[in-house]
Amino acid sequence: MKVEFRKSFEKDIGKIRYEELLARIKAVIEEVENAESLLDISNIKKLKADGDYYRIRVGDYRVGLTQNEGMITFLRVLPVRKCIDTSREQMWLLRIAKR
Repeated sequence: MKVEFRKSFEKDIGKIRYEELLARIKAVIEEVENAESLLDISNIKKLKADGDYYRIRVGDYRVGLTQNEGMITFLRVLPVRKCIDTSREQMWLLRIAKR
């Protein structure tokens, strides 16, 4: 699949200091790039928000992404404490997707 990255995603990655976590996120990106469809991606969950918003669990972090016409856009990567329940998780994805 084709992928692109929002500046917010790149900024979030720049704040992460744990090499092991960065390696796991890199593996997730590669998995998405190599996937034929979203069904091939492990730990992915569709959010209940309007639109094609998803999150991938990476340890204590969540990677937010969206799909539009075959393009996957990585939106954010945040610790779970910033998106602890489903409604807040949906809201942060919606807010940044509309920017």
